[in-house]
Amino acid sequence: MSTSTRSWLVRCGRIASAVVLSSASLVGTAAAAADVEVLSLPPGWRSGTAEAINERGVVAGTAVAPEGMFHAVRWDRAGRVTDLGLVPGGGGYTRGYAINNAGVVLGDAYTGNGYHAVRWDSAGRIEVLSTPQGGWVQPVAITDSGIATATVYGTTAGTRGLVWDRAGRTTVLAPLPGGTYSEVRAISADGAAVGLSNSSGSYYTQAVRWDRQGRPSAYPVLPGHVTASVQAVNEAGTAIGVSVPAEGPWHAVSWDRSGTITDLGAFHTTGDLSAINRSGTIVGAFTGLDEPRRAFVIARAGAMALLTIPSDTASSSAADVNDRGEVVGGVYASGSYTGRPVWWDRRGRVADLPALPGSEYAAAHRINNGGSIIGYATTTLDGYQAVVWHTR
Repeated sequence: MSTSTRSWLVRCGRIASAVVLSSASLVGTAAAAADVEVLSLPPGWRSGTAEAINERGVVAGTAVAPEGMFHAVRWDRAGRVTDLGLVPGGGGYTRGYAINNAGVVLGDAYTGNGYHAVRWDSAGRIEVLSTPQGGWVQPVAITDSGIATATVYGTTAGTRGLVWDRAGRTTVLAPLPGGTYSEVRAISADGAAVGLSNSSGSYYTQAVRWDRQGRPSAYPVLPGHVTASVQAVNEAGTAIGVSVPAEGPWHAVSWDRSGTITDLGAFHTTGDLSAINRSGTIVGAFTGLDEPRRAFVIARAGAMALLTIPSDTASSSAADVNDRGEVVGGVYASGSYTGRPVWWDRRGRVADLPALPGSEYAAAHRINNGGSIIGYATTTLDGYQAVVWHTR
């Protein structure tokens, strides 16, 4: 860690001191090297993106077919690609966003009848999920039991979070009393969704948990704070997010299944939490006034600790953490918005993820428990290329 980095951490008091102590032992170490693999496309296809990976190494994403339309695709663990196709008779496009451990893919589709959420089973059969018309769909997640969730924006009823059970039955996630919208951010293994809503009694957006019947409960904020945002939830139902005062730095927080809030520490000014694993390890990034954005990790019941970055970089971000405590994200040179992908092993050691020959930019955003990381690289000739890095 550079002297200048250490000085701005120390100025930030208790949390900064914990960061310095926690990350000092990681300086000068490196994680193991990784191999990079381009995920293949059918002949004549171009430009693909990998959006999600399950614990078996199966990847879901989107590619551009020869006619120029988006098609949802699925790659098996050997990298073989399957075109999941379009809605029969519907034309338009499909895109893949999420996948569960059974290989069921959640995505969206556009047809002559508007936008829809869609689900493909492990054999590639498509199911059009009942979706309010007049808006557009943002798929969010699908559980191992097949429960799917998405948010529909711009309908005549307003923005609404939706949940579909395995049989395709729809539950509309109600806003808080007097509220006008609901937005789902994540879903726990038991099908409880978390997200955002407003209410008649508050100017501010509130963090919310919905039960299986779609009934909302507002998560509390920290004392003296005015609003909160929930950003992820793990299998145990622990949700993470930020609590925001009217003035002053934001705080990282978590809520247990009963809704009890825990203060995880103040950011320098603002920040966000990206992911939480099964054991409760959390990753995110914070920003200070005139200070670089830095990725951090919070071990279960531990302090916020900076993730080490290479000496030629100044800032970082963390996108995901697996159940082994391995983290994937990006690092950036001073003054640059174009970073490069990296991963941190469970000891906090950092390593670059290798670039594709001829690529101009790459990013990584998901890691499974087997150490496989997905992302994309861009090239002048082929546009986006879906890639997977293997760390072991």
